[in-house]
Amino acid sequence: MKRHLLAAVAVVATCAAAPAFAAGNLVQNGGFTSGLDGWSTFGDTSFTVLTGGDALFGPFGDTGGIFQDLATTAGKTYRISFDLMNDSGPGGKYFAADFGPTNLISAVDQPGYAYTTFTYLAKAGSPTSRLAFTFREDPG
Repeated sequence: MKRHLLAAVAVVATCAAAPAFAAGNLVQNGGFTSGLDGWSTFGDTSFTVLTGGDALFGPFGDTGGIFQDLATTAGKTYRISFDLMNDSGPGGKYFAADFGPTNLISAVDQPGYAYTTFTYLAKAGSPTSRLAFTFREDPG
């Protein structure tokens, strides 16, 4: 069975004048080199596997995922970047990424793709912003 693979995650503050890095990565263990240290899980975690710096997700019949609560500054813009691979075709799949109240992406039944870097800019709404990734992958 194939699943979504998340390889690396970064959230950094951006400068007002240009989207250049202004601070270091706020995410703890964004490369999953220490397993899920720094991450919390939610929902159905029956298929959460860590292997070689990759995190594989995709429970059957329900959603599950991971999150971190990050120290942010309300009103400040942050650059959210992650590498994701969908190693199977369409059929019963769901992936979402959220930063605070902002939904960055919601994808349903997309075709498979190799590791791809997704990058978004979003403003923090409070001193703490939750970065969450939600997964589901039912058998085709």
